[in-house]
Amino acid sequence: MHLIPALKPRVKDKLRIMATTLLDVQNLNVRYANEAGSLHAVRGVSFSLHAGEALALVGESGSGKSATAMAIMGLQPDSASIEGSIRLHGEQLVGADDDALSLLRGKSIAMVFQDPLSAMTPVYTVGEQLIESIQVHENGSLSDAKNRAVELLDLVGIPEPHQRINAYPHEFSGGMRQRVLIAMAMANNPDVIIADEPTTALDVTIQAQILDVLQIACEQTNAALLLITHDLGVVARIADRAMVMYAGKIVEQGSVNTVFYDSCMPYTMGLLGSLPHAGNAGTNKLSAIEGNPPSLLTPPTGCAFSTRCPLVDSTCLQQEPSLIKITEPDHWSACAHHQIIRRDSLTHADLFQPKPATESTAAKALPLNPSGSKNEKVLEMLAVKKHYPLFKGSVFRRRVGTVYAVDGIDLTIYQGETLGLVGESGCGKSTTTLSILDLEPPTHGTIELFGNDVSTLDSKQKRLALRRKLQIVFQDPTSSLDPRMSVFDLVAEPLGIFDYNPEAISARVNELLMLVGLDDSYLARFAQQLSGGQSQRVCIARALALEPQLLILDEPVSALDVSIRAGIVNLLQELKLSLGLSYLFVAHDLALVRHIADRVAVMYLGRIVETGSVEAVYENPAHPYTQCLLSAMPIADPEVERNRVRQIPLGELPSPASPPKGCHFHTRCPKKSRLSADQQQLCVEVSPDLNPAMPIQKMQEQDMPVYDNHSGSEASYQNTKESTSAHTSACHYNYLV
Repeated sequence: MHLIPALKPRVKDKLRIMATTLLDVQNLNVRYANEAGSLHAVRGVSFSLHAGEALALVGESGSGKSATAMAIMGLQPDSASIEGSIRLHGEQLVGADDDALSLLRGKSIAMVFQDPLSAMTPVYTVGEQLIESIQVHENGSLSDAKNRAVELLDLVGIPEPHQRINAYPHEFSGGMRQRVLIAMAMANNPDVIIADEPTTALDVTIQAQILDVLQIACEQTNAALLLITHDLGVVARIADRAMVMYAGKIVEQGSVNTVFYDSCMPYTMGLLGSLPHAGNAGTNKLSAIEGNPPSLLTPPTGCAFSTRCPLVDSTCLQQEPSLIKITEPDHWSACAHHQIIRRDSLTHADLFQPKPATESTAAKALPLNPSGSKNEKVLEMLAVKKHYPLFKGSVFRRRVGTVYAVDGIDLTIYQGETLGLVGESGCGKSTTTLSILDLEPPTHGTIELFGNDVSTLDSKQKRLALRRKLQIVFQDPTSSLDPRMSVFDLVAEPLGIFDYNPEAISARVNELLMLVGLDDSYLARFAQQLSGGQSQRVCIARALALEPQLLILDEPVSALDVSIRAGIVNLLQELKLSLGLSYLFVAHDLALVRHIADRVAVMYLGRIVETGSVEAVYENPAHPYTQCLLSAMPIADPEVERNRVRQIPLGELPSPASPPKGCHFHTRCPKKSRLSADQQQLCVEVSPDLNPAMPIQKMQEQDMPVYDNHSGSEASYQNTKESTSAHTSACHYNYLV
C-alpha cells in the first residue's frame, strides 16, 4: 500500500498537534418541530476537538449523537432549529448559509456516513464521484483529479484501483464501499473527519480493516476524528477521549482509560457492564439496564437517568445535575452521587446486579451434553449442499454458472443445547437457516428435524406438525411485526393458525407476555409504540406461542443497543433453561456467541471450517480463519485492545459463484506464506477435510497464536479433551508444519 505524496506529512509529536483546537462546540441545542411538539434532541452540548485527536461519542439510540454530527455539518432538516456556537478554526458555523457551508464541507470538514450505499449515487461510478469531490475544491485538471482518485483508492486498500475506479457502487462489497467513502472524506485533506457508525453493518474482519484505514486517514492528514459509535470495543481501540451521551446531554467525558476504568456515572457503568466478555463463558447473566430513556418531547426536570438508576434519591429528582470536573485533567461527570461511587469503589456489578434465576427455573434445567450420548438430536444436517443456478439474459435466459451457497456441511444440535454459527457475510449462514426452515429437500444431503427426514414429508399435515416445533426470531424486530396489528393479535396469530382453543388464547397470550417480561398493558399497543427491546420481546413471545423445541435466532440482538441487548440475552438464557429449548444462534458478535453458546461452528464460503465446544474453539482456534475472526473482534478494554497483535484475512471474500479450488481460504490465508511451494500447492489443489484439532501446546510450538484474552494453558485444553473428537478443523497447515 503506497502513501499519497500530496497528503500532509505524518507528525510524530501527537501531543504537540493536539494543542491546536480545530472544532469548538459550546452550549449546542438542537430542536426538531413535529406534530407532537418540539423535540429537544441535543441539550447544551459542549466540547472541543483538537488536531490529531480521536474523540468518541457514545450512547444509546436516540441520545442525540447523530443530531450533534448533522448540526456540525450543517445537514440538519428544515424543521430543525440550532442554538449555541459551533466554530471551525474560529469561524462561526451556526447561522451560516448553505453556500458558505458547502465551501467547508469536504474541504475543511468531512463526514463518513453509516450506510455507504445510500451515501453514494448509484448511477455514477465510484471514480466519477471521487473525482467530483476533488474538483469541487481544487482547480486541477481532470487527469490530475483521476490520478489522485486512483491514489486514494490504493491508500484505502481497494485492489486494482486503476480498474475498480470505473466500477459502480453496487459492484463493491459493503466493506469496500465504506473504504470509498473514507477515500472521499480524505480527498481534500480535511482538518476534521466525522465518522457516524462507520463499522456498524460490517463483519469483524472488515471492521478491523476499516478502523485501520480511518487511523491512516487521520494520521496522514493530521485530521481530528469525531467517531460516533455504540461499539465500546471500537472506542477502546481507536479513541483518545470519550464522551457518553444520554437524553441529549453529555453525562460523562474523559480519556478513554478514565471512562473505562474509573467511571463515575451509573449510565456509563451500566453500558460497560452490559457487554459480554469473550474471555469468559456465559455462566452468569449480563448486567442489563432496565427501562428506557425518557422522551425528549418533555425533558425531565431532574436527572434524565433517574428512572433507571439504582442510586436514585430525592436529590436526583429535584434538579438535573451539571457536568462537573471530577479529577484533573479532563474527567467530567454529571451525577450527584459521583463521590459515593468513588469513595466506595462501586462497579457496574454492584449497581446493576442481574436477577438470579428462580429455583423453579433452575430445577427445570436440562443437563447439557455436547457429545450427544444422552440428549436427543433435534437437528442433524449431513453433507448438505444448497446450490442455485445463475442465469444471464432477460428474453433468452441461459445458465452461466452456479452459486455454491452451502457446499457440503454437517451440523448437529442436541436437546437443550445452543449451537453458535459464525462467519462473515456471504459465507452461507442465512442460506443454512433457510434450508432448515423451508422443510424442502436440499440440493444434496439430508436434513433431519426431530428424527424426521424433510425429504420424506409428503403431506401438508406432516409439514405443519413439524413446523410447529421449529420457529425463528429475526434480526430486525420492527420489520418482523405487522404495524397494523396489536401486540395481542401478533402473539395470538400463530395460535389461531394451528387451531388453538379460542377460549384459551387470551390466557395463553398473557402467559407468553409475562414469560418475556411484559405485562398486559402492552396488549393493545402497536409495533410503532414499542421500543426496539420491547419489539424483540414480542417477537420471542410469538415464536414461543406454539411451544417449539428449536429456535433459530438470526442475529436477534444486533439491531439493539448494548443495554437492551443484555436484557434480551438474559431472557433467552432463562427461556432455554425453563423450557428446555434448543437454539441455533447465528451472529457476527463472537463475544456474544462465547457467552450464550455451548458449541460453535465457523463457516466460510459455504463450508464448515472449524467446530467444537466454545472453550475449545476460543481457547485453541485451530483454523487460520477462526484465528482471524477472534483476532479482529473488538474488546471493550483499552489496555487489552491496544496491545493485541491482529491477524486480518487478506483481500475480500471470494464470490460463492466462483469459489477458489482446494482450500477455499487459501487466497486470504495469512499462514500460507509460511509453507513451502509444494505445501502451498496442496492448499491450492486439495480441499481439506475436518480433522481433530491439535493440542494447544503443539500450536504454540508452531507459532500459532492462541486467542489473546485467554491464558491458554494445557490444563484448559484437558478440560475439553473429552470432546476432542468434536473439535475439528479443516486446514492443511496443522499437519504440514
